Amino acid sequence: MIVKQKSKKRGSVTISLLVYIMATVLVVGYFAEAAAGLASRSYANSVIDLAGRSVLSEFDRHLLRDYGLMGMLLDSEMAEDRLKFYICNSFISQPGKLDFFRLNLTELQADTGAYSLTEPKRLHEQIVAYMKPRAAVEGVSALSLLTGNRLLVSAPTSNQSVGAKETADVTKERRLGNRQIVEALPSQNIAGISGLGGSLPTSLNPSDLAKSTGRDLLLNLYILSQFRNHMSADFPKTTFFRNEVEYVLAGQTNDKTNRILVLTSLLAVRSAINLTHIYQDPAKRQAVMTMALSLATATGPAVAVIFAMLATIWAAFEGLSDIRRLLRDDGVPLIKTAADWRTDLRYAIDHQADLLCPFERAQNFAGQSQNGQSAQTACNLSDPHYQDYLLLLLCFKSANCKLFRVMDLIQLDMKGRYYKEFLMKRCYAGVDFNCRIQRQSGYFLFSGKRMGEFASCHEY
Repeated sequence: MIVKQKSKKRGSVTISLLVYIMATVLVVGYFAEAAAGLASRSYANSVIDLAGRSVLSEFDRHLLRDYGLMGMLLDSEMAEDRLKFYICNSFISQPGKLDFFRLNLTELQADTGAYSLTEPKRLHEQIVAYMKPRAAVEGVSALSLLTGNRLLVSAPTSNQSVGAKETADVTKERRLGNRQIVEALPSQNIAGISGLGGSLPTSLNPSDLAKSTGRDLLLNLYILSQFRNHMSADFPKTTFFRNEVEYVLAGQTNDKTNRILVLTSLLAVRSAINLTHIYQDPAKRQAVMTMALSLATATGPAVAVIFAMLATIWAAFEGLSDIRRLLRDDGVPLIKTAADWRTDLRYAIDHQADLLCPFERAQNFAGQSQNGQSAQTACNLSDPHYQDYLLLLLCFKSANCKLFRVMDLIQLDMKGRYYKEFLMKRCYAGVDFNCRIQRQSGYFLFSGKRMGEFASCHEY
């Protein structure tokens, strides 16, 4: 009897121990499986983030070096392939190492369309980020141009080692005649941007100029520093157009047309400012009135009409002199004093025919003298020069118009320098993707496959 009771006690203890052990194993296994699930999700998130960053690292180096823009030449399908490559290779277990998570990529969809560099806002953000360390003008109003201090002394030289140096004749002006290339430009068929996109500014409105923000000025300075203008010398990058900044302003596919349109716009601006000076200067008003009285057959309204015509011709002729000075790389004050005036009324009237098509003949135009003075007249180095006036004109163009034409120039020059098939619409600054990852459970009581869905956004 005693032996039987002892064996029963031993059996019950064994069963109790087995129950306790099984319960402990179940609890430990449950928590282990839960911990593995959390850890595998964290691990998968890390792999996905690393894969996205790896795709972003495949940016085009030429685009970065030449224009300071971060963009990858990968469409959605190519981005999917690269992401799959990075993720799948991260999940492969290495020989001799224990694979705790057993993860597999089952599905992935990527989309780069939302990050195209042909989106003006996105391109503007990159330009502002690039220019902020290079031009300390954030928050500065464009009215700083009126202070008499030159905002631009010379174009930045940070990219002088980039690209081959121009070897062709720098005086040669080109016309883009290839219809396929023209139709592929980002600005084509965009309302208000294709072609002239509205008239060039013919007058200065300080209230409009004051609206230019630091971001707008950074964009304008970027255009002047990265693209060639008519007065650029020894430009460090090969370009298709000689007058690239003028293209941004005028939008024509002919260098000569762009130059003439911009110079005509500058002539109109300078003439309007000069006319204001004539009306404010008593000596000049008296000179114009004296000539008007000598030409009028009778006093009255006719004198006022002749006065206005003479003042306008003189102002335009002085404006033509200003343009010649700018094309000699001399400075012209935005607001003139009597000492800054260069032309004589009688000479202006005698040579008013010069105002007809004044910019058609490019050669020797800059060196001509209009009133018997030397072409090399001393000027104040702090006065605005040609590129400063281009900056002024850029302040009156809409940001979208400038951005689309910047895309045109980048596309043309990248085609000429590196890739014949280069298109801005195939440049992307980021990628969105969704994927499904499968995890194989290693615990026998919870055996099976677990699916997890992940979404990620990566942008420069």
